[in-house]
Amino acid sequence: MKTRPATPLSNTTGGYNYPHPMIVGDDDLLYIGDGNRLHAFDGQFAGDVDGKVYESVLTVPANQVIKSFEKYNGFLLIFVDENPTGVS
Repeated sequence: MKTRPATPLSNTTGGYNYPHPMIVGDDDLLYIGDGNRLHAFDGQFAGDVDGKVYESVLTVPANQVIKSFEKYNGFLLIFVDENPTGVS
């Protein structure tokens, strides 16, 4: 990677106060939790030497925050916590 790709991570007030868990899926994409949104990063994207960020591949309800992941039998489990303020 020559340069870092533009980040889709939240920069709103409190956006950096919650966890940003990461896991590499069985499809070799890096999944990144960002509040109630899940982003994916493909470091081997042929169209760009720096990879490609896919923003908001999944969005959970606004009052929930993605806390962690687990791989299970070919599935990606996403653990969330209800957090009405959006910050931890």
